[in-house]
Amino acid sequence: MAVLLYGLDQIILFPTKPAPLTGKDMSDIYVLKRGAVLVAEGRILSVGSEKKVFAHPRAKKAKKMKIRGVALPSFVDSHTHSVFGEPRLKDFSMRVSGFSYGEIRKKGGGIISSIKAVREKSGAELERRLISRCARFL
Repeated sequence: MAVLLYGLDQIILFPTKPAPLTGKDMSDIYVLKRGAVLVAEGRILSVGSEKKVFAHPRAKKAKKMKIRGVALPSFVDSHTHSVFGEPRLKDFSMRVSGFSYGEIRKKGGGIISSIKAVREKSGAELERRLISRCARFL
């Protein structure tokens, strides 16, 4: 069954490219205000304005869900771990600005900063954060 999500405050879109986005290309985004997404069988069928998505042939029989918030309708390989000390937002910002991993590491980022952040937290604190993240995810 198709599902139509509508009423979204924003939809984050990326230009169509034949390969995964890396480096500066990750900052090349478009924000659509008030949009919709139609999905079925694990695939995105249509993304765009509500008018456009509701006009899709499968939209009429789709289960409609009015929701609020921001959608990122795409595959995102975040390479994340459920247990971590702190998010690496500085690293991400530098990557999308074009810095290499080596340059980020030299500025104190990279895996070493992750290891340091984990070592600075107690086991109880890491467990508390993990349980909180899992509860939000589930």
